[in-house]
Amino acid sequence: MKQVIPIQHPFCSIQDTQYLCSLDNEIISEKTPPLIHQSARILFVRSGKGSLRIQGQDYQLTAGTVAMIFPWEITQVTAVEQTLSYTIVKYNHFALQFFIKTQIPAETERNSLLEQLEQQHVFQFAGQGWSQILLLLKLLEEETGMEAITISRSYKSYSNTFCCNILVELAVLLYRSGQTEISSCNASHEKIELLRYMYLHLESQITVQMLSQIFYISQSSIRRYIHSTTGLSFNELLNSMRIAKISNYLLYTDLTLEELADLFGFVDTSHIWKVFQARIGMKVKEYRKTYQSVQQLCRIHETRTDYAIVNFIFRSYSQKLKIQKIAE
Repeated sequence: MKQVIPIQHPFCSIQDTQYLCSLDNEIISEKTPPLIHQSARILFVRSGKGSLRIQGQDYQLTAGTVAMIFPWEITQVTAVEQTLSYTIVKYNHFALQFFIKTQIPAETERNSLLEQLEQQHVFQFAGQGWSQILLLLKLLEEETGMEAITISRSYKSYSNTFCCNILVELAVLLYRSGQTEISSCNASHEKIELLRYMYLHLESQITVQMLSQIFYISQSSIRRYIHSTTGLSFNELLNSMRIAKISNYLLYTDLTLEELADLFGFVDTSHIWKVFQARIGMKVKEYRKTYQSVQQLCRIHETRTDYAIVNFIFRSYSQKLKIQKIAE
């Protein structure tokens, strides 16, 4: 039987869930088992040599390599030729996306900055470019401290906004750095992408039948793959993903529980309330009251009108929609 792949916790800081990012140093001397990541992270290799597998693709790691890992991607260090030393930055991908959309003027590119970076994953730096990266990491460390050795992280004014700005600078440097060669694929690309696809389309009433038609894989194969990979049934995994994403909506938007239930396909608010409390261990109102201070710190918000527009388009996409009609 295939070994179940561990799923890491969804928070970027084990000290306090309200922090948008954390930083730590790690050293590994041998290959690691595969992991499924719920929180996004960036690896900055300072020394050593090895190989990292992301979504079935192998990438070489050397000094100056930067690897981006996105939510619900599967990774594994498959080889360590020389002991690897790297800095790992975990960040809230959902919050950073909101920050970019609300704080940064729209660019001419079709896809967002993070979406474009996701197409490449791994980048190589040297010389001045690497020096710029190290400078930004130093600023981030001074702001957040090291997660493993900082007993109590004291909050600084506008800390999350400061961290978001540094993360955006890092993202721009990565985007400008050019292409990296990728080695051969080592796993079924279709199946590997299933989890990531599910997470990105949680607002689309996902079913096994729909996934089967999209990926050209039988429904029974999809169910077997999910269970053998995560140890969860399709519905259990779907609910885990929904709750993780709903947690972010509760923190960074003002959508009501009724709207979230409708958005994510729950039967009603009592259904979402039961699933949320069972998995998070807190009542929805208590969770929002405790942690939503982050929203004010980052000035991230979503108005009723924003939701109404998106919901109208989603429900009326089969019609011949025009901007004038939506505006009216």
